[in-house]
Amino acid sequence: MVALLVGLEYAEVIPHHNLTGFVMPDRYKDASYILAVLVALATILYATSYMATAISGELRKRQRQVVQLRESLLQEKTRELEQSSREIAKLEEGKNRFLSFLGIAAHDLKAPLAAIQSYIGVMLAGYTGEVNERQKNMLQRSSYRITELLNLISDLLDMPRIETGQVVQEMKEVSLRQIVR
Repeated sequence: MVALLVGLEYAEVIPHHNLTGFVMPDRYKDASYILAVLVALATILYATSYMATAISGELRKRQRQVVQLRESLLQEKTRELEQSSREIAKLEEGKNRFLSFLGIAAHDLKAPLAAIQSYIGVMLAGYTGEVNERQKNMLQRSSYRITELLNLISDLLDMPRIETGQVVQEMKEVSLRQIVR
């Protein structure tokens, strides 16, 4: 396009407008000058398009590298999340087995202790015969200890229900003065 305009100006088909102080007025009629300007212009256009192509090629290459890196990071994070998910599932399964065992063990411990406490109550009431003061004291202490164990076992039985959300803890205000007294 530029070459056509220069050729038409050189053939005086279109008028020439000289830029004062830029090029001497008669230079536009010199064929070697016009050829040099056209070669310089073509070289500049070629170099510019080559540089633009090289830059856009390099940008595409880097973009592909970024996409590949992002995909590899995504795959790595996916593997890590899958591994963490498997570990969490194993831990949940272990916790559930433990809570199940805890419930069974606590129940199996509670039944004999309740029976023993019942027998102690029968003895303290005198249904098995007379109990002297020393025996009564020992039976009362034993009954107290068994009550503590039964409370502990009840707390252990509550743990699975607390974990599953079946038991809700209730917060309430308390008076420290009443507790201390």
